[in-house]
Amino acid sequence: MQYEVITAREQGRIVPRWQIATRKKHVGDFFLAEERDPVLSRTCRVAHLRCDPSPFAKPALILWDAIVLMAKPDLIVVTGFEQAQDNGGNRCDHAQTWVMVPMDYVMEEKARTAAFEARERERVAAWEAENAKRPSGG
Repeated sequence: MQYEVITAREQGRIVPRWQIATRKKHVGDFFLAEERDPVLSRTCRVAHLRCDPSPFAKPALILWDAIVLMAKPDLIVVTGFEQAQDNGGNRCDHAQTWVMVPMDYVMEEKARTAAFEARERERVAAWEAENAKRPSGG
């Protein structure tokens, strides 16, 4: 299933709530599976977001030791850590949280918003036409 994913942390630090809406949105298929991490020498749950439908494409986002914090029909929140390289080339892990919204819900919201805006334009146009007919008092 396709999800719109927003990362809620930057280098392990929580992004302020007012900045979440301005973060880059990643769209892709969500996968959650057990995998072996050779560095940790154990298996752990790994979440993948694949933006490219090709089976050989690398995931756009990977979240290690993933835990589902909340799951509702219109929202899933997953937390874990992402692996990166620091300036010295060493592995550096950062806490990360994904806020995921199903694309079906995103498209429904966009359609509802467009319909609401069309109704509002019609209402304003009717109000302006009605006021244009009235003689100006003066």
